Amino acid sequence: MSGESIALIMSGLLLLGLFMGHPLALVLGGTAVLGAVIAGKPMVLGIVINRIFGDVLDNYVLIAIPLFVLMARFLSDSGVTDKMFEALRHLMARVTGGLGLAWYSSRSCWRQRPASSVPRSQ
Repeated sequence: MSGESIALIMSGLLLLGLFMGHPLALVLGGTAVLGAVIAGKPMVLGIVINRIFGDVLDNYVLIAIPLFVLMARFLSDSGVTDKMFEALRHLMARVTGGLGLAWYSSRSCWRQRPASSVPRSQ
């Protein structure tokens, strides 16, 4: 198959999966796997897996990104962020622009919290 036809098939699969309501990560991964199989080059998948588990997981900066997302999810599910925002909103109720200040203050407080400790290179 030509590259253009494979790209069209992959685009169709991507749109179909997204419109069916599947999660984006699964649709992108499934489209990539099916695209490699359709192209007749499934050996590329082994190279990608070796690259992910060999190089990417050794990079502490890239590992910190999902940990920040996980921390945000924990804080959001536990209700800590909502309680802090409400406390700041009540504290700044009489200040002009208090709602904006409460939002900015709550976000800046959570930016200061580290999600992971990244070891320093020696």
